[in-house]
Amino acid sequence: MDIQDGEFMAFLGPSGCGKSSTMRMIAGLEEITDGDILLDGVSIIERKPSERNVAMAFETYALYPTLTVYENLAFPLRAIGTRQAEVDVRVREVAEIIGITNLLDQKPRNLSSGQSQAVGLARALVRKPNVFLLDEPISHLDTSQRFRMRMYLKRLHIDLGYTMVLVTHDQEDAMALADRVAIMNDGLLHQVDTPRQIYDHPVDLFVAGFIGDLPMNFLDGNLVRDNGVTFLQCKSLRIDLPEKFANRSDLPENVVLGIRPYHLKIGQGDPSPSQITGQIFIVETLGEMNVATIQLDDNRIQVVMPTKYKAPPHTPVDVSVDHERIRLFDKATGKSIE
Repeated sequence: MDIQDGEFMAFLGPSGCGKSSTMRMIAGLEEITDGDILLDGVSIIERKPSERNVAMAFETYALYPTLTVYENLAFPLRAIGTRQAEVDVRVREVAEIIGITNLLDQKPRNLSSGQSQAVGLARALVRKPNVFLLDEPISHLDTSQRFRMRMYLKRLHIDLGYTMVLVTHDQEDAMALADRVAIMNDGLLHQVDTPRQIYDHPVDLFVAGFIGDLPMNFLDGNLVRDNGVTFLQCKSLRIDLPEKFANRSDLPENVVLGIRPYHLKIGQGDPSPSQITGQIFIVETLGEMNVATIQLDDNRIQVVMPTKYKAPPHTPVDVSVDHERIRLFDKATGKSIE
């Protein structure tokens, strides 16, 4: 994986997938067992953490409770022997950028969680690092604080132009902040691409199911060709496939069809060639949309509907599928079929 100069990269994946370990290897806090880490084309795996000029902002702030905010910011500079005059200039400069000048005389115990996180970011920035590592820095903040801190981090990156690496298990943070996202699971790197490309073109079933505020719907089935028509047979369900798949001879017999809840509709307009019939399991109200869960044989799929849509359980419904949004995956390998 290459991270470009000035890029905002996010490592995204479930807990235990290896994203924090990767970040710690960049910082020099974890020994690597194989491979190499290059900074500006030069290997840094033999360098001590203090020689890498890598800054980290931690989820738990890691502020020194007995020191004022000023002294917390000054500590990394004093540790490398910076003169006091330069320390003072740099601390006040960063405090001004972050907007915490009024907190410099405070102790950490007097700060809110949002203020503490801002101080943690300021302390990481004070050294003008080559790489700025963010270890789930906003995962424990409440919704409004997270929204403000996300905007702040993105603006900070744009204004300062630092190379930043965010580690998070929250896809909303990763997709909103990063220029590119690295999707990881079980120590493996699945996909590295822009948020839009990952959402629209996931490389495998894991990425497809992991990305999206509502998970992608999956239906297992067999490909059947009959009188020039290619369709997916899933028990009693039949879903006709678009032409881009119909004319291919290299498709596996056993596939998984993926379709996002936004690309399905219930009982609207003329029947489509990929209309399927099921029953309402439940309808949930989620802010600007309602989400209907539909029972199809042994499967359940979700469909995004307008807020006015309501239906009691067991209501029969016809679901239309947006042909062009269908994605197919090889059931044996999990890989996307482009």
